[in-house]
Amino acid sequence: MNYRSEIHAEGPVYGTGHTAHHILGTHHTISPVLALRWLSGQALHIADRLDPDPASTPWLPPAARQATAPEPDGPTDLRIWAEDRKEQRVARERIKTGHPLFVVIPDRDCTYTLFACRHHADAPPPPPPPGQTMHQCEATTAVPPVALLVAILAGQGRVLGNDLGYAPTRARCELGTRHQGEHADHVWDWDHEPTHALWARWNTGSVLRYESLPWCETAGGPQNDACTLYWNHPHPHAWALHDPETDALLRKALAPRPDLPQRPKQEPN
Repeated sequence: MNYRSEIHAEGPVYGTGHTAHHILGTHHTISPVLALRWLSGQALHIADRLDPDPASTPWLPPAARQATAPEPDGPTDLRIWAEDRKEQRVARERIKTGHPLFVVIPDRDCTYTLFACRHHADAPPPPPPPGQTMHQCEATTAVPPVALLVAILAGQGRVLGNDLGYAPTRARCELGTRHQGEHADHVWDWDHEPTHALWARWNTGSVLRYESLPWCETAGGPQNDACTLYWNHPHPHAWALHDPETDALLRKALAPRPDLPQRPKQEPN
């Protein structure tokens, strides 16, 4: 088990002037995919109990759907983070490379922190052995929204309208360059079957098709990482693939933010 996820809550204890901190849940897994999936599920679980989603709750009265004065809205921010597919991919790559993930979401009377990291995250992952890395395939194709909606409905029977706002409009092959067979890109996580996901499959110049495939989850990467591709995919595994586009996103996500106070450097004793 090489990845740890946690949900923290911190807020004032009324009438005491003190602040209480609680760990709401923890999870261990060998896979960054499963670590983020658990964290996203917990975020939605907390959001639904704090405030039912107006878009999916039929018994919510109309008056409750009206806009209110701007203030911290933890449930909405939790849902946005959990359902943002691009943000999830960046988060997955961040913890895979050994950087801890912190997502801080304030609410009116509490602050929630979503945390995920690789065990011993302070130690950088060792480089792959020479000759075992490969560039990721750069094949792309458009994802027709109607066809994707039909595939999702066929797989899980329903889909919330706001979920489709996070659906991809283009597929980018996640396999290694010069791979055998069709291109493939992960396009949707199943709510009802977390061991599988929906993948787009295509050949250059052919019509896109969709297929529900089990996760590979084969361990063996740096620090025993698990593969994030589908079962029985063309080799190599995900940990041996190099994607310059994802590297650029990671550099942006990890870059210091000038609008935040920087921790002062400690002088050696």
